[in-house]
Amino acid sequence: MDAAVHGAGPLAVGNIAGTNIVNLLLILGLSAAMVPLALRPQTIRLDLPVMVASALLLWGLAANGVLSRLDGAVLLLLAIAYTITVGGGDRDVGTRTGHHRDVDHPRRT
Repeated sequence: MDAAVHGAGPLAVGNIAGTNIVNLLLILGLSAAMVPLALRPQTIRLDLPVMVASALLLWGLAANGVLSRLDGAVLLLLAIAYTITVGGGDRDVGTRTGHHRDVDHPRRT
């Protein structure tokens, strides 16, 4: 954020892209090479397709060499929509993991 605010947009985009590439290829690859990683159905049906679509959208928006304020607003709104979609499934955390958490009504102490 600081780089973008201070006029170093290319540095900000490069930092974000580089971090995501390293997380995907190096960290996830190394982890899977050490121990097979089970994927939840939501990851296959929602998370991975959204990740691919997001990368393609970013590529399309950046094709002209500029990410405009409108482009940023589109990305932000889609991020909010994704977060709401994924966050909506948080209510049943305890049923899958065996660890029950009262999401709507926190325990009173």
